[in-house]
Amino acid sequence: MVAALQRELDRRGVRVRVVALVNDTVGTLMAKKLSDQRAEVGIIFGTGTNACYIEQVKNVKKLQEQGAASRMCINMEWGNFGKTEANRRLLPRGSIDDKIDAESLNQGEQASP
Repeated sequence: MVAALQRELDRRGVRVRVVALVNDTVGTLMAKKLSDQRAEVGIIFGTGTNACYIEQVKNVKKLQEQGAASRMCINMEWGNFGKTEANRRLLPRGSIDDKIDAESLNQGEQASP
């Protein structure tokens, strides 16, 4: 995606060098880390919600190989959790969740636990 964006910017004559694309939570966390190295969590509350956090790489079981980095950012992508019946069995919604959803602009679209 970085290369595709760079090609299009170049084609349009936009003089900028793209080095990374991140989602909003990761961008929020990284922006704060510039001014405060203690920042460990980025959270977005908007149409939906999402979060990311800094984790020890040794705790990330999905990684087949451990690289040189000891820590990495984990994007949780927790939005829409609870939209399916299977997810609702894992973490049931309560009456307040249903009330918030009923009063939202996007009923049923940003279902969260």
